[in-house]
Amino acid sequence: MKCKTHSCIKPRGGYEFHEKIKKEFTQDSVANYRQLAAIGIGLDKAPVMAREHKKALEAIGMDALSTNPSIPTDINYLRTFLPGLVYVITQPRDADTLLGVTTVGNWEDESIVQGMIEPTGDVNLYGDYSDVPFSSWNPATEERDIVRFESGLEVGHLEELRTNKAGYNSVNEKRAAVSLALELKRDEIAFYGYNNGTNRTYGMLNEPSLSPYLTLPSGGNWETKSFADIQGDIIYILNALQTQSAGVIKVMGEGASQITLVLPNNRINYLSATDSGKSLRQWLQETYPNVRVTSTSRLDEANGGANVMYAYAEEVNDGASTDNQRTFDQLVVNRLYALGNESRLKTYVEAYSNALSGTLAKRPYAIARATGL
Repeated sequence: MKCKTHSCIKPRGGYEFHEKIKKEFTQDSVANYRQLAAIGIGLDKAPVMAREHKKALEAIGMDALSTNPSIPTDINYLRTFLPGLVYVITQPRDADTLLGVTTVGNWEDESIVQGMIEPTGDVNLYGDYSDVPFSSWNPATEERDIVRFESGLEVGHLEELRTNKAGYNSVNEKRAAVSLALELKRDEIAFYGYNNGTNRTYGMLNEPSLSPYLTLPSGGNWETKSFADIQGDIIYILNALQTQSAGVIKVMGEGASQITLVLPNNRINYLSATDSGKSLRQWLQETYPNVRVTSTSRLDEANGGANVMYAYAEEVNDGASTDNQRTFDQLVVNRLYALGNESRLKTYVEAYSNALSGTLAKRPYAIARATGL
């Protein structure tokens, strides 16, 4: 069965997309919750859950009044609270910015399949009476299994009332924590995949079709390398990208491809090294204006304790393929899927899930990676 692609966000559009979501996708602006399915948020049951939650709150009674022996001055009058709230930091989510997002399929599906065609053929010297060699084609598929995760929340009636008096909204905070936990897992799967022993769900770092890591020519690592050595490493991986693609990927000049160079988070600042008053970052921007340079901590010591870097063309227009032309495809079925809710005697419960299929490297020839920097 051919699955429907609900939406496709390009790698460089990830940040802008998330900012747009924050500003525009409020409860009032979305007339139909089913519209959110296009970006992987399955909230078909949300209106029902909201009604049930309201009923649950309306059913709460008041607690009996109790007092403590009085003291000259209550300690709460002697405490000053700083304005605002500080949230504990979490792992940054880099997958959307690096890979983009393709939202496809349904939560209950088993796998996502990419169809492929390989043309075959040969030619002979022409002869009036010679046999003509026939060309043909081979169909193929790449299949990636869907994995589902779940998280939920439980809020007690007394908890809800007391936290509200303290200026917090326990339900909203717990929903935000659920969403964050599921998003962190999605980002992790995008880089590392998921292995239960039998499934095929891979990430950017362990896709089986990727070529082995290249070894940088100057040896050592960037902590001890000179400006010229680091410059040579960057030229080396970009040249490898163009060479292994037989020139389909052009690194510079007319018709140059949009390329992403991803460095480890612990090496990105070495691009500030200067020579003759010009930094490596300035040199990169001037020499390769089509190359976007970014970083992620996921590449720190990613190859058995050694740092790695990736260079890849974001899209390849070969004039024949009918897909979205991506080199990497982060396959997301659902970011957030509402499973249901339950109003109990004293508590209110909600459950959510996501459905992920990792990252598919559809054009391995458009990806070069190196280790040891």
